[in-house]
Amino acid sequence: MVAFHDIRPRAKLHVLVVPKEHIRGSENLGERHLPLLRKMHEVGKQVLSENSGFANSNDLEKDFIFGFHRYPLRSVNHLHMHCLLRPLKHEVFNLSFTEWLPRYGFISLESVFRQIAPIESNA
Repeated sequence: MVAFHDIRPRAKLHVLVVPKEHIRGSENLGERHLPLLRKMHEVGKQVLSENSGFANSNDLEKDFIFGFHRYPLRSVNHLHMHCLLRPLKHEVFNLSFTEWLPRYGFISLESVFRQIAPIESNA
């Protein structure tokens, strides 16, 4: 797994967390991927916390955004999780990182957890 800053950041802190295993996108995730998603979340929180200047990520949790862009709005067909620290750089980016289309666009990590393991709370 690797994490790096997005080359076109939509927030002051915008990091991508990418697994080495090839998975096309969030729609290809299943229950067997829960450990991978938890690790991606952990790595994203750690990188955002370390780069924000705050020692405790719990202080910032409400300002974190974690999620994925789905087809056809996904730019790269390899799973990568966007990890952002609010505020976003421009109001228009709120549309890019909000779940407003039922099957397309952005899906939060929390929603992915609910879809693939609806009985347990994972996020």
